[in-house]
Amino acid sequence: GFAAYLGGIGAMATAHPTAVALLAPGWGPLAALERLRRALADDLAKLLPEPQAGLAARLSLGLRHLVPRDVAAHFATAGLSHVVAIDGWKVALIVGLLGVLVRPLPHRGRTAAMVVGALAYALLAGAGASVLRAALMAVLAVAGRETGRARTALATLGLTLALLLLLEPALCLEAGFQLSVSATAGLVLWSRPLTAALRRRLPARLPDALV
Repeated sequence: GFAAYLGGIGAMATAHPTAVALLAPGWGPLAALERLRRALADDLAKLLPEPQAGLAARLSLGLRHLVPRDVAAHFATAGLSHVVAIDGWKVALIVGLLGVLVRPLPHRGRTAAMVVGALAYALLAGAGASVLRAALMAVLAVAGRETGRARTALATLGLTLALLLLLEPALCLEAGFQLSVSATAGLVLWSRPLTAALRRRLPARLPDALV
């Protein structure tokens, strides 16, 4: 149960506060980053109605609490909660779009811009374990491609895990991190066999994007 979970993450006690008071506004880079996230979410709320604004903030900024509870419950019931989570596909989309925008830059400048963009977006999206995993994989993939030392997806995943666990060993105990890694490994290991099987069974004239 919940007590076992708390024991697993090293919690020694629980507290039940009756009131919360903000003594002073936050300061420093993390506080500034959080203010930027909130300001962007406010801008989305001005441009979009609810629940679209909350979903957009969740999809782009990782702000879960802005999704209405009934909408979140519907996604959970349908088993589609992962659709509104920030994952590798969304990070790859951001990096890909950035790569198009900085294409006129010199070789090294383009690589640096894409690497910085991936890491900056990971921070802006809340720097959760799965976001960091996706961003670091994107950084390694971009750096490998641009330097002519491209690695296989499995090697990139392995190096990413080694770096993240070296920086924060406790990540291996987080369920979200475990699921993110397992899903990515499954995609890496099964994508080629599944693609080959689909090519054998589907019409030859079918566009590659659908296979």
